[in-house]
Amino acid sequence: MKKIFSLVIAFAIILIFAADVFAQNPVHSARIPVTNEKAQGFFVGGKIYTGWAGDIVNEDFPNQFFLNRVYLTFTGLLNEDVSFRLRLEGLGDKGAGGMAIKHAYVRFGNLNFLNMASKLEIGVVGALWESFETQIWRYRVLRQVTSGIFGYASSTDVGVNYSMNFNDNQVSLQLGIWNGAFKKYTVWGLGSKVTDNLTNENLSAGAFLIFNQEGGSSKKAKYGGFVASVGMMLNNKPDVSAIDETNTGYRILGGLYYISRDSKIGHQFTIGLSGGYIIDFEKKDGGSPALDMTEDAYFASFFMLINLSILGGENTKEWEIILKVDYNNRGPRGAGPAPMYNDETKDDVQLGATFAISFHPYSWLWIIPAYRADFLDIGTDNNLVGIWIELRY
Repeated sequence: MKKIFSLVIAFAIILIFAADVFAQNPVHSARIPVTNEKAQGFFVGGKIYTGWAGDIVNEDFPNQFFLNRVYLTFTGLLNEDVSFRLRLEGLGDKGAGGMAIKHAYVRFGNLNFLNMASKLEIGVVGALWESFETQIWRYRVLRQVTSGIFGYASSTDVGVNYSMNFNDNQVSLQLGIWNGAFKKYTVWGLGSKVTDNLTNENLSAGAFLIFNQEGGSSKKAKYGGFVASVGMMLNNKPDVSAIDETNTGYRILGGLYYISRDSKIGHQFTIGLSGGYIIDFEKKDGGSPALDMTEDAYFASFFMLINLSILGGENTKEWEIILKVDYNNRGPRGAGPAPMYNDETKDDVQLGATFAISFHPYSWLWIIPAYRADFLDIGTDNNLVGIWIELRY
């Protein structure tokens, strides 16, 4: 069944792309340009996630400066139909040095299928769900979207993404098929190899529908009003370590959001509720195969972003209040490296909470004092207080 689902998605992408390429009379009024003559060229940009934090409960976590991520992005706009992106990711405190490949793809824009604007991306592409929700959550510097926090999805993979928009961009259909085994955390450079497990006999695939009340094509206000998304992804992430939790089942994901914007000030208010149900979540214990088990799992996220311009007008638009709560239930215990895991009468539950205030004095700088806590049913809790900083260049 899993192979059939992957093949159906692959066939749909190939069929739609072929129809785009060989369409005799494309309707140019439906086209969304990748760029224009004034914007053609080669561009370099990036982001830095840094700051200072300390654990107010756990003395084993000292007060310290940190560097979570460094992104270096190269974008080439060849013409209004073709562009490419190469994004390298420095892993900061969590990595072994060097850079990893985050994105490396060619994008074909201005495609048309049934008079609907569409685009195709081939290479190391962004994961459909994470790419979508990250645009709404907007504070990756503090936390990933929930599916990424708990390891249910990779943010990138090698494969193909196809999307089409219709009804003035109020509805978007997104399709993708990927290897399902790409590890962007494998270090590139400094004598290390680029990636591992680039191929997998069981491909991953996904399909999503996004409903956007306000529609339109403004890049700065891509989503507005009520926004909803629902879809399914099949993942075949292999076991890559002796003790590793993998997801070889289906992921059913969905979310409902409300986004308020002002034509002069910009974003004012966002509230979001999303979650997913993982069918056949597979827990691995490479050292003790008897402890391997397959159970269903589920997660949920709630967040609010409140810009203070709602209270003080344009003079306070640089300030924003942030609240995020993440919940994860990985099903009964029974697989793990320690005896405390082996109690199938209890669920393995994780809970995360984030409260912060964001100050955005310049277009390139975000300063975010925050409290971030993780409460683990099994493991070490942490209660971090600090200042997170995002720099864009």
